[in-house]
Amino acid sequence: MLGFVTDPGGRAGLRRARDLPEPVPAPHEFLLDVRGYAVNAGELRLIWRRPNGFRPGQNVTGSCCEPPRMAAGRRPAHASPR
Repeated sequence: MLGFVTDPGGRAGLRRARDLPEPVPAPHEFLLDVRGYAVNAGELRLIWRRPNGFRPGQNVTGSCCEPPRMAAGRRPAHASPR
């Protein structure tokens, strides 16, 4: 997986990583196919505080490629009634 991680030797404290592990969602999480992301002001400050492998980019856009796996009979909180 591609992404940016903090690295004190990288330009602006970041480097592009091509070998990040693929995410594995927990049962209540969904998997997002990220098409774009942005680094917000708070994360800019964290780049220098977390110099070894922090992955900035909390603001994302994309599409859901794997819905949450819920326990039998349960629905996500946002699901409409049947």
